[in-house]
Amino acid sequence: MNKKGDERVLSIYLYIIYIIVLVGVVSGVLIFYGSSMDIRKAEARLLIDKTIDCLSDEGKINSEVFSDNFNFLDFCKINLNDSSSEASSQIPYYLQIEIYNSTNCTISGKNYFCSDSLKNLTYGEKKYFEYCTLVDNKFPQCTVKYVYLLKDGQPILLKIYGVIDKYAQNS
Repeated sequence: MNKKGDERVLSIYLYIIYIIVLVGVVSGVLIFYGSSMDIRKAEARLLIDKTIDCLSDEGKINSEVFSDNFNFLDFCKINLNDSSSEASSQIPYYLQIEIYNSTNCTISGKNYFCSDSLKNLTYGEKKYFEYCTLVDNKFPQCTVKYVYLLKDGQPILLKIYGVIDKYAQNS
């Protein structure tokens, strides 16, 4: 008997399986590498966390923060300049630290409203802060964090805004 036809029929199915696997691998790679990832909010949270770690020690605010000649960037060794190759001369970051006496604060939802400001510190491009109310991903991304610390045994509230532009690097 002639049994050569069986091998020919099986080789067609083998090529069909190869094609299905190839299409699956190529489409998986295209889906994974084709989508862009926007990490600006995560970068802003990291900047805020580094700020909190620098300004606080065991739940107490560092006393140097309230000196008249306090330079946050030097004290915390933070460089807000962008060292990427596409960077322009503009700083793509903004950091705002507001320190309040927490006894005069009210909470409404996720927001804190305070009237007794002890100190305000701002660094970077202030114009980015104006975009915090906008939701589009083409605008700078804002993150805010509230932290309670102690100053001379009294609770104070730190309200820290981190804003990252870098849209061109994240698109």
